[in-house]
Parts: sequence; C-alpha cells; structure tokens
Amino acid sequence: MIKSLQKEGMGVSFAAMTNNYRIYDFNSLLVIESLVEKIDFFEISDSSIILREVMEKREFPSLIFDFTRVVAIDSSAFGFLLETRNEIRKYGRDLAIVCQDRDVLHVMGMLKVKQVIPVFQTIDAAASYLTGIKSDS
Repeated sequence: MIKSLQKEGMGVSFAAMTNNYRIYDFNSLLVIESLVEKIDFFEISDSSIILREVMEKREFPSLIFDFTRVVAIDSSAFGFLLETRNEIRKYGRDLAIVCQDRDVLHVMGMLKVKQVIPVFQTIDAAASYLTGIKSDS
C-alpha cells in the first residue's frame, strides 16, 4: 500500500511511502529510498509491483535508488534495477544508485553493476549526474 505525503521546499513536490520504501521528488528526479537493510528476492518480489506502478504513474522519470541503509543485497535486486533502467531509457531517462556500504559495493563490483548503472556516495552527486544528462539531451 502506498501512503501519499506532500512536502514543500527542498525540491520535494511528491512523496509517498510503502512499508519498505520512501518515494519522493528531488530536483525533478524521483528518489526511491530503501527503508530496509536487506534487499533480496523476497523483498524485491513484494515491492516491485508497487514501485513499477509509481514509475508508470510518473511516466518513467529519471530515478535515484537510495540504498544508504542497505547492508545486504542479492542479484535479484540488480535484475530489477537493470529491468527498470532498460524501461526508463525507452523514455530517454536514466537511473543512478546511492550506496555507501562496502559489502554492497563489493557485490555490485563483482556483478559488474557499476559498468551499466552509475553509483554515487550521495543523493546530491547522483542528482547532479542525472540532471547533467538531462541538460545534455
């Protein structure tokens, strides 16, 4: 279930919440912030339908997946991210990941995720990257 929230200021004009994600606008980008520490097959299976609905409702905007809280992740989550990336690229958009956990970054490196999806330490850095792409288009 998605709970709608509205916030003013700081570039936030849309916000919603699921049990596992906070979803909000930031500088014309959609941020999907994980509220859970572990993203695995079971979690992504439960959440992917809701996340897809939000993306579709927003006409597939450029996205930031904020995994700042995540300390464990498996390959099924990266499958979802790659599928999402491919879908939003059809609309001329892109996505970035924010992650700081060494173990998660190591898994991303082993799976070569960083070669196809840029990974940043902060939301601001990811937003700068994505808005730079948009202004270059």
